[in-house]
Amino acid sequence: MTVNRRQQLPQAGAPVVLTPLLARFLAAATAISVANLYYVQPLLRPISQSLGIAPATAGLLVTFSQLGYALGLFTFVPLGDSTDRRKTIVALLGAVTLFLLLVAVATPWWLLSVGAFLVGMTTVVPQIIVPLAADLAEPGRSGQAVGMVMSGLLLGILASRVFSGYLAEWLGWRAVFAAGAVLSLGLIAGFLWLFPPLPPRSRMSYRELMGSIWRLVRTTPALREASLSGAALFAIFSALWTTLALHLTAPPFHYGSGVVGLFGLAGLAGATMASLAGRLADRRPPEQQVAQAYLLTAVGVAILAVGGDHLIPLVIGVLVVDGGCMFGHVSNQSRVYQQNPEAKSRLNTVYMVIYFLGGSLGSWWALLVYQHWNWLGVTLLQLALAGAGYWLPRRIGGRSFIARRPANR
Repeated sequence: MTVNRRQQLPQAGAPVVLTPLLARFLAAATAISVANLYYVQPLLRPISQSLGIAPATAGLLVTFSQLGYALGLFTFVPLGDSTDRRKTIVALLGAVTLFLLLVAVATPWWLLSVGAFLVGMTTVVPQIIVPLAADLAEPGRSGQAVGMVMSGLLLGILASRVFSGYLAEWLGWRAVFAAGAVLSLGLIAGFLWLFPPLPPRSRMSYRELMGSIWRLVRTTPALREASLSGAALFAIFSALWTTLALHLTAPPFHYGSGVVGLFGLAGLAGATMASLAGRLADRRPPEQQVAQAYLLTAVGVAILAVGGDHLIPLVIGVLVVDGGCMFGHVSNQSRVYQQNPEAKSRLNTVYMVIYFLGGSLGSWWALLVYQHWNWLGVTLLQLALAGAGYWLPRRIGGRSFIARRPANR
């Protein structure tokens, strides 16, 4: 995709053009930075063995990182509307580099937990990049821009699990987070070299910026619907990936972290769906796509429930659930960005905070359920979340996913 919309730079008086090279860099930056949040998922078993804790306790690292991410979204992402976005991105990448190194050397469980929380809190660069891509896109192509960057994000999730699992097998789990710190330093150099300053769209103070978020929630029904819908989808997604590593390393599979990491290749389905959803969102109501995403996700969960103890059905179910969740996520996000072009970062803040709170709850509930009812219990939890995620946002938002309102287009 070629993006050629221009922004004026007051400092230099020259236009900023998002060339194909810069667009690819943004997609790559999104992939590398989001990986920090997912390195831990294939490593729960080796971390538990290294620290002498239960695997379910190690699984709480996923919840801590997601809670930190939700707080970081609320604290930092609104700055994308009122600060130099390059400066904000570079500062966050510098912070996450330090916290990744903390995780790499942490020995006590409590310090590792704090490190995971702080890594999550500062791994919010993707959610500044996504609205930036939508902002720079040609009119009528913001959905395509979001889909392109989201494809990079999902490929990053995919690669993070494969990379993490295999590197841990060779060098140990701590080396994974040290490598993540090195990659973050590379992104800092890339942003400083490739991008000039990126002026804000608004001159609001931080206090005014944060105060306006509640007004957006109160006055934008589509934002409430999309956020709650996305939260339920991410709860399903997180429940799957938090417990999948435990399921694959236990009977009847007994796989190592390298094989568990290979299941990250299921993210190819999500990346494909993200690109498709972005293109379709420019031509038809994204809310219709969300309903279809829920149906696809429910089918995938049913496959996991029936065939989860056999490799082929398990792989198929993971592919379908992953694809359905990502299709719904990009559709929801495209819908959110349509509501107010001047507040994309704040709209994204609301959506992503609620989205990741849903993911944190999904991880936590899934760990509790897995301890008592194993894999089947997790799939039943996911089906319940799918039902709640489809019906509850329609009641709170006051409109159906299927109904299309011209005012929201």
